[in-house]
Amino acid sequence: MRGMIRVVCVTAMLGWPIAAAAQGTNAFDGIYRGVSLTVEKSGGAVARCPAPSSPTPPTLIIANGTARAGPFEGIITPQGALRLKTERAFVVEGQVDSQGSVEAQGSGTLCVWNYVWQKSR
Repeated sequence: MRGMIRVVCVTAMLGWPIAAAAQGTNAFDGIYRGVSLTVEKSGGAVARCPAPSSPTPPTLIIANGTARAGPFEGIITPQGALRLKTERAFVVEGQVDSQGSVEAQGSGTLCVWNYVWQKSR
């Protein structure tokens, strides 16, 4: 009987880290307000880049390793690397720093889109 109790206790203790990891809060979880959104020509492009519909990107929400901002959805690593994409496969990649600032960039054949967010809570 003592052996059985020991096995149950050890099994339960080994399962604790797994349960904690499954809940997984990320150090970057939170709500980030849009600060700026700019567009510039890529390289020597001659074409016009479309002006952004807003001077700021949509609110970025990060929770448990996932990130969403308007039409974007993606992931964030525990190191703060952010990768978002739209249904049409436009990709934006960036980094969250320790002060809660996010700088990200997406590029097409002619234009580069620069996104900046700041953690608000």
